[in-house]
Amino acid sequence: MRRAKRQTVIRRLESWGYLPATLDGKSCPLDKRPDSGHFTAEDGADLDAPGKVLLTARDDDWFMTLYDMRQALERVGYTCEESAYNDAVMVRWATPEERAARRHEARRRTARLLAVLLPDPPPPDDGTATLF
Repeated sequence: MRRAKRQTVIRRLESWGYLPATLDGKSCPLDKRPDSGHFTAEDGADLDAPGKVLLTARDDDWFMTLYDMRQALERVGYTCEESAYNDAVMVRWATPEERAARRHEARRRTARLLAVLLPDPPPPDDGTATLF
């Protein structure tokens, strides 16, 4: 199974415009309030969770930031699990089964949306002519 790596998660989030939290120009530890930035990412091996990354939202709107980061990571193959911290999630690579289930769910939602948006198909032609 693939392992989530701290630096990979950080680079992904930075490429989407999120900034790592800093304190005095250095990476901000979890127990301090950052000067700036959106998130911190800690290696899960340090927290008895090898192969995972602890992702913590650190800005004033942390709930929406965490939700947005979580959605973005899930779109590229990660899975986010709840953690013991209120403002954090554990990030890991999704299993093939989880990715297949996501694709199936996306197709199902798309089909349901198209069924609502598209008009009903015309009735089948039974070969009889109509006058009007």
